[in-house]
Amino acid sequence: MGRKGVTAVAATAAAAVVAAIPVGAAVAATLPTAGRAFAPNNLFGRYSRFIETVGDNVPRCPQTVAHFNSGAPQDGGGVVVPPKSYNMDGASCDKELRLSSSEQLSEDNLPADVTANENAVELATALFEKSTGFWLGSAGRTCGKFRWPADTTVMFFEETEPISLLLGAELPPQFKYMFVAGRGFTCAYRAQPKTGPSDGEGTDSDSDGEGSSSDEDGLGDLEPSPSDDDSACFPASARVTLADGTAVGVDVLARGHTVRVGGGAAATSEVFLFSHKVAGGDHPYTRLVTPAGELTASAGHYVYANGALKAAGAVAVGDTLETAAGDAAPVTAVRTVRAAGLYAPHTLHGDVVVDGFRVSTYTTAVAPGVAHALLAPVRAAYRAGVDLLGDSLEGGSRFLAAMAPKGKEAY
Repeated sequence: MGRKGVTAVAATAAAAVVAAIPVGAAVAATLPTAGRAFAPNNLFGRYSRFIETVGDNVPRCPQTVAHFNSGAPQDGGGVVVPPKSYNMDGASCDKELRLSSSEQLSEDNLPADVTANENAVELATALFEKSTGFWLGSAGRTCGKFRWPADTTVMFFEETEPISLLLGAELPPQFKYMFVAGRGFTCAYRAQPKTGPSDGEGTDSDSDGEGSSSDEDGLGDLEPSPSDDDSACFPASARVTLADGTAVGVDVLARGHTVRVGGGAAATSEVFLFSHKVAGGDHPYTRLVTPAGELTASAGHYVYANGALKAAGAVAVGDTLETAAGDAAPVTAVRTVRAAGLYAPHTLHGDVVVDGFRVSTYTTAVAPGVAHALLAPVRAAYRAGVDLLGDSLEGGSRFLAAMAPKGKEAY
């Protein structure tokens, strides 16, 4: 790796990603007749969750929210989407969705139920300042096991340029976004823009909406990606736990973020490198199912199973995975699924918490001890504020595999 291009890092990435922004309220406003950035017919699609922040004894958010209908315009403005036109994780809902446009509102003219929540005001203010327009309404509903109270708020927006909200987290423009929030919980979703209606969800029931080949899930057909044999990654839907306990999508993670690495909340480390960071595509992954949750990773990615490093593809039913708290969770099923995205963050420590489980940042592509040693100069440079590699590895880390011995299935 040449040194002529060595540059100082101007600043680390944002410390968090639109996380603690619980929003609550419904809006009753009229809609303008033209000039909307996000129109009702843009609702079509399968929205996949990439941020979830929940407190104790508050509602959880589904993995996916699917919209099949743009809804009906109302006299005097507004759009009503009947409950049969959307679902949450495949479960039917009991309440209609009423949406209003931000073009009939302003920072100084927010509905009373929004102004009662300072976090809702903060998010709405940011959208007024930086978005080309958004839609807002009540998301109170019951859909199967998911129950959101009446004061839950939903906001939709879509931009043609990256938009930076609140803590400086940059949201890429190739998605439509849906933020759902209430008292004590906030969840963010995205879907790939579509110009026409959908014929249904069109995904395999075992994919959980995590970027299957259907473009309705909003995560496919984005851009070319490395071959699947890198055995190095997590899908875009995987969630990494930040130091403050917030779980964020691995695809919005950045160098400089401090994340948990297992062993309890006190054990944290910074992300200093991505050996893969590619959106889209349709890639095979191994899904390990436990009573404590599910972990999805490339077959060659090392996880902590039975107290030792083991490739995800070599884990069997009856083995145990190590949770973030250090508990042993028995594996009850092993599945092969397909999902979008190839993301491989590396921490200074060498471990990271993904989907609630402690995993290594290394894979069978290179023996873990050798990979850790090879990256020592990069870690040292990062600590000194020097960026040796920049984004040069983010399309794939084949150079490591070419110069080092391959890892084993288990250590």
